Amino acid sequence: MLVAPPLVLGEMRHKLHKEVEERIVGEIPKTLTGHPIPNMEKILLAA
Repeated sequence: MLVAPPLVLGEMRHKLHKEVEERIVGEIPKTLTGHPIPNMEKILLAA
């Protein structure tokens, strides 16, 4: 699972190795910096 701001996620897609790409099960285009851990858990579970 990749979680990153939308712009960063877009850049990461172009730079990932094929093996890594094949193992990604999902993406969440969200900035979680500064969120308390319980809020992060809620966001991830909702996705």
